[in-house]
Amino acid sequence: MGSERVNELTRWPRVDRDSIATIRQWLTTQPHLPQIQEHEIALFLHANYGDEAASQRTIENYYTLRTNHRECFTDRDVFSEAFQTAHRIMLTMCLDLWVKLDGNANGHVMLQDMQGMHLGHMTKMNMAAAKKHMFYVQEALPIRLKQLHVINAVPFMSRLMLLVRPFMRKDVQEMINIHVDIGTLHQSVPVECLPSEYGGTAGTFQELHESFKEKLCANSGWFRSEESQNLVDEAKRPPKPKRYMFGLFG
Repeated sequence: MGSERVNELTRWPRVDRDSIATIRQWLTTQPHLPQIQEHEIALFLHANYGDEAASQRTIENYYTLRTNHRECFTDRDVFSEAFQTAHRIMLTMCLDLWVKLDGNANGHVMLQDMQGMHLGHMTKMNMAAAKKHMFYVQEALPIRLKQLHVINAVPFMSRLMLLVRPFMRKDVQEMINIHVDIGTLHQSVPVECLPSEYGGTAGTFQELHESFKEKLCANSGWFRSEESQNLVDEAKRPPKPKRYMFGLFG
């Protein structure tokens, strides 16, 4: 193992090394999956609190989705002109970089600002894309999701939730906190983690935008390499009963 990989593994001091070895051995029996490195296995074990079976499912889901839905995970050149308006790709890139930089955090919180959303936007929602995104976040992304906060809630929030609730696990639904103003948000999220516009001290929207844009550019080579690495080989996937989606829940 190279020194760089050893250094990567030190980010996961609480991940059991025997569990890493077990997952690595399991991967040798899954010819369709990429043979990922130990520090990458540690990321999935950390996200699943050391549960080996759950980590195996997350690995399966993560790489299968990234392979079967290439439209969300390719053409991720941060310097290209097309990238500037490719919001679908931008979302997955932000999530991926979040995991790369902060995957070893004890918990992750997501925040959605509804300001500016109108009832007419609901008719333009791509429900297939929403379902795909929710599955990726809940079942594939190796993070410890703790809370989901919706701020500046719109009057038709209940109707919007009726649309997306079927795509959400019950435990994830229970994580949702809806705020009609910023005041209640401060009771759940530390102000040092919030932008100035939300009464926080983490910096302005513009400052945070520029900071994250710099991180995206600094990792441009990593994004490009990820497009062709660690993909699922469907031709080698062990057969599963047809009632299972992609063989994810066997």
